[in-house]
Amino acid sequence: MSNHPEIDRAAEAAGSAPIGGETSGPRLVHEEGIAYVEGCDVPIWRLEMVRRAGRSPAALMKVFPVLTPEALDLAAAYARQHPDEIDARIRECGPMEVSAEDEGEDDEAEIRADLDGIFEEFGEVFRRLAQ
Repeated sequence: MSNHPEIDRAAEAAGSAPIGGETSGPRLVHEEGIAYVEGCDVPIWRLEMVRRAGRSPAALMKVFPVLTPEALDLAAAYARQHPDEIDARIRECGPMEVSAEDEGEDDEAEIRADLDGIFEEFGEVFRRLAQ
């Protein structure tokens, strides 16, 4: 058990341990001081930022197929238990405006070559989808 009862309850409901211990359910891990759901390369602060922006759990699981409802519950419990940490990370690393200066000029030839490469590589998939 951790020092975070809410996380422990969420982990128990998911059939896992929040940090450490053997489990088949979702677990929290820390890499370089940042909390993640094990197996997902998206930090919990980013999942929380997206949740606050109104994205549904179904949308998150579609974008990040390694996430399960239990993993999202565990991430949400962690975010509720550590609001200062999560809010600080969102302020520090959250979405930023990219100025037109930093954006650079579009190179139409490079864009066309990139698209041609994508269509060549995934052409069969696109043809099947179009049917």
